[in-house]
Amino acid sequence: MTAPARRSARPVHAALIALTALLLTPRASRADGGGAWRDFLPPARASAALAFDPARDRMLMFAGADQVEHADTWSFDGPTNEWTRLDSSGRLPPARSLPAVAFDAGQDRLWMFGGYSGTNALSGLWSLDGSGGGWTQWQPRGILPTARGAGGMVLDPARDRLVLFGGQISPGTGNSGATGDVWTLSPAADTVRWTRLIPSGQAPAARWGAIVVLDAPRDRMIVLGGRDRDSVFTDAWELRFSPSPTWALITPLGLRPP
Repeated sequence: MTAPARRSARPVHAALIALTALLLTPRASRADGGGAWRDFLPPARASAALAFDPARDRMLMFAGADQVEHADTWSFDGPTNEWTRLDSSGRLPPARSLPAVAFDAGQDRLWMFGGYSGTNALSGLWSLDGSGGGWTQWQPRGILPTARGAGGMVLDPARDRLVLFGGQISPGTGNSGATGDVWTLSPAADTVRWTRLIPSGQAPAARWGAIVVLDAPRDRMIVLGGRDRDSVFTDAWELRFSPSPTWALITPLGLRPP
């Protein structure tokens, strides 16, 4: 019986060499002619927080979780459709999921409050320097918002303040823990202080996970959906800022999203 002919290993070796060269070729060369490793995509995750940086036309993503919770920050550049991991010097916020974030273009900062660490709700106010600096932890004065995750936060540029709404304050206790309170903080003030805002009018039911956005032309904050332990909401609310803070139910025309 004739032994089978052995295949040449040279084509396989050539293919491996070509593939290795392709993977190791840097997308952008450094000035000194050397290469550098770079991340192309963030690791898969859920429950991250996103905010838009209009000056740089990019999305900033912080934290989130897969099998573990993360404390990394990524930038998605609109013009190039590329992800870049932002390396921050100094102390980082603890890893978490579902914090509330808002970008302050005037101060060039990403603001972040709360989130979950496992089944524990977190408090604490942090900011990230948008120009490439590190994280800063703030120590606001006065009465502080209860620790919470899955709240919503916007920047109200007309009044130079953050506005925090809702969230879940006790995710590990077996009850709802939903809250519907509203807090404000002015980052540029001489004394950084949280203030409880008590608007007039009928308020939305306490909830977490709502979509919360600023409608600057109409000087209001919009709250869409969300949930508590027993219900998933499909309602829409507005918090009018002027002439005085007032809640009002919005009745959109047409079908509601499920």
